[in-house]
Amino acid sequence: MESVKIPVVQRSARHWYTDGSVIVQAGETLYNIHRSMMIQKSAVFADMFALPMENLNTTDIQGIHEENPIVLHNVVTSIMLDDLLDWIYKIDWHPMAKPSYPERFLVNILMLSTMWDIPSGRQFAIACLDILNLHPARQIELSRMFGIDEWVSTAFEDLIKLDLTTLSEDQERMIGFKTYIILAKAKEFVEHERKLIASIPPPMAFVQSFECEHHDDCRTAWKELWWKKVARSLLHPRAPMVLETGVTYVEQLEFEGMSACCKADMVEVIKQRNAFGIVEKVVEEAGTAVLAYNKSLC
Repeated sequence: MESVKIPVVQRSARHWYTDGSVIVQAGETLYNIHRSMMIQKSAVFADMFALPMENLNTTDIQGIHEENPIVLHNVVTSIMLDDLLDWIYKIDWHPMAKPSYPERFLVNILMLSTMWDIPSGRQFAIACLDILNLHPARQIELSRMFGIDEWVSTAFEDLIKLDLTTLSEDQERMIGFKTYIILAKAKEFVEHERKLIASIPPPMAFVQSFECEHHDDCRTAWKELWWKKVARSLLHPRAPMVLETGVTYVEQLEFEGMSACCKADMVEVIKQRNAFGIVEKVVEEAGTAVLAYNKSLC
């Protein structure tokens, strides 16, 4: 019969302070840390340590002796707690600073800061993760896990511009099934609008300028230009025009057979119709749907 190995609990080599005032356990590691430090950082620990203990025997109070530590939730590993305490004790961070830390280190701090209501820890982790230029799929995952609402819109905008076939299985998992469906529908809608924009030139419905002497020729030139230049760029199979650049693209075209005043008028029409701004509208609506889904998981 095989003997059962009993885990050996050891003191932390990094965070066992001889003048510490509370002993906690994460995994098989004990930490002797400062109660005042944890109260200052965390509302959860502040509430925990506010409980009255006057009438209790010291042997009954968790966190006083090594034999009776405060045992943290089993999802909290010693690596996670080491990372959080490294930040609390060793990092003097300012919001304007832009240091680079490993993603794992920052995610551990973000997780525990969210769990234990440590606003400054969340601020630190999110600001430093921003610097790492995470893949938008990873941003979507972290925003869902830890309620980082401000990431959803920009990450979704980046994803909607990607070819979904380039995503790895891990990145698809990060996005999640429900968000992936929202993304796929949003991309389909944008592509439908792209084809509509390409196929129907904006009409020259404005009043003819006194500066234009051949308005009918301008109409014909405009339609030909739209199909030969704009539509082809929009529908290019390998490198289609980025929709947001549509107005600038039209402004920079050479309008052969079209007066300068009619060109200027049509550019203004395009700006007012804002058809090339469809991505922004879709991202806003889809982002709202993703946020609503994320909040439904709480």
